[in-house]
Amino acid sequence: MEIDEIISFLNRHAPFETLSADVIASLARKIEIRYFPRGTVIVDAGKENFLLGIVRAGAVELRLGGTELNDRLVKAVSMVIRRCCTTRSPATRSSRLKIA
Repeated sequence: MEIDEIISFLNRHAPFETLSADVIASLARKIEIRYFPRGTVIVDAGKENFLLGIVRAGAVELRLGGTELNDRLVKAVSMVIRRCCTTRSPATRSSRLKIA
């Protein structure tokens, strides 16, 4: 994906559309693009991480305890994975994210 495509995408979606052109351009150069096939677990339950993910196409499921569907994140949704899957929060300790 080219930098211009990333900038265009970010400019169209919250919360990025409120940022200055310079900030979006800087972000676009730092973004790591990854593709996951259906069924891939992105973050295992109980694993601490500090990622911000953006669903550009497809969907991601948030499953509590690895089995119970809690939410389905679809195109153009930003997800702060740390909030969903950190071990610091007992309420979400057993969450995981999986490609739908």
